[in-house]
Amino acid sequence: MYMTQSETDVQTPARGRVIAGHHAENFADDQLTTDPFATDTYRVLSRRLYHAIFERIDLERLQQLSGEQFRRELALLIERILDDEKLPVNQSERRRLVLEMQYEMTGLGPIEPLLNDPTISDILVNSHRQVYVERKGRLALTPIRFHDDAHLMRITEKIELMNRARWSMRDCPMVLA
Repeated sequence: MYMTQSETDVQTPARGRVIAGHHAENFADDQLTTDPFATDTYRVLSRRLYHAIFERIDLERLQQLSGEQFRRELALLIERILDDEKLPVNQSERRRLVLEMQYEMTGLGPIEPLLNDPTISDILVNSHRQVYVERKGRLALTPIRFHDDAHLMRITEKIELMNRARWSMRDCPMVLA
């Protein structure tokens, strides 16, 4: 999928430029970005929390809230789940999990932080396990991962819906994917 950058979106250069399925190979180790939360254990915990939220969430009630109220309610729900299930997480992990779940519910999931990074010009998604970014003309592998192919497809569909709405407003019948 490829999204053309909006002329009005100056603050978030990568928003609108997501590329999927392109090959990016032969990158040096120094191009790899590290993330202390990019462990299999943390990913399993994140996925478990994601499913627990959907078992407990009242979407109808939450849809009536403002964006900030929604994020606050979601954070409280996540804290309750972590406490109820006695999940072994420290404060830093709690904050990160809350933020990630907010990205899932209100944004484009794991790529949301990349979209808000002004140093990133392109995002390339090869698979649910392989996400690259372009900074200053150089591609670098990120630690960003989707849960699985279904998760990647849900985010792809969100992007497509956003593009369709934007293109419809411009009377452009075309969708690039």
